Amino acid sequence: MGFGARGEAGITAYDTLELGWYHYTNELQTVTAVGVATLPSDDIVVGYHRLVPLSYAVSLYYDYRGHANLPTENWFGGSVDLYLTDWLRWFGGYRQAWGAFQYDGRLIRTGLSATIAPSWEVTGTAYDSAQAIFNNYQNLWTGVIDLTYYGPRNLLLTGGVGYSPLIDNLDLHARAILPVTDRIALQLIAAHNSVNADTRVTAGLRFTW
Repeated sequence: MGFGARGEAGITAYDTLELGWYHYTNELQTVTAVGVATLPSDDIVVGYHRLVPLSYAVSLYYDYRGHANLPTENWFGGSVDLYLTDWLRWFGGYRQAWGAFQYDGRLIRTGLSATIAPSWEVTGTAYDSAQAIFNNYQNLWTGVIDLTYYGPRNLLLTGGVGYSPLIDNLDLHARAILPVTDRIALQLIAAHNSVNADTRVTAGLRFTW
């Protein structure tokens, strides 16, 4: 169980700053498409994003993950998106984690996203994760396919499936942003991992002003 908030502030037409804080009552460990992770007691994220529509996007972020009974962990990462055409986008990213042996590792991701019909987008992503805790930095490969629908009034529906053959993990995930008014939306997130029968559901409100 947890609660928190995340906000973004536009500083120019292309540049955005992000700040988020979340608190969780249980520090659950899970294996996902990005490797082994323990849910933190307090999660603070600071990020910078630059988006030039139909051209490119760049993001940088720092994630502080504090634990009640474990050492503090830190994540630093970034990503790049390049629009190859007005309907095809390539993206890639890198994340480094540190703080204690069980956290040390890195995540590389890359993929393509294509608009297949008005308001519909399909995305294929490949992840390569290596962590000290996972067989001494053994590579964990994961492939993920997602389908996204962009509707009126900023409606968003997305869902997908991922598979990690080395650990035989099936990752099912879905997200919905459902407009309530022109400035308020309900956000729902659900995910399930078969390797440890871990299921999580998050609900919250999204405000735009």
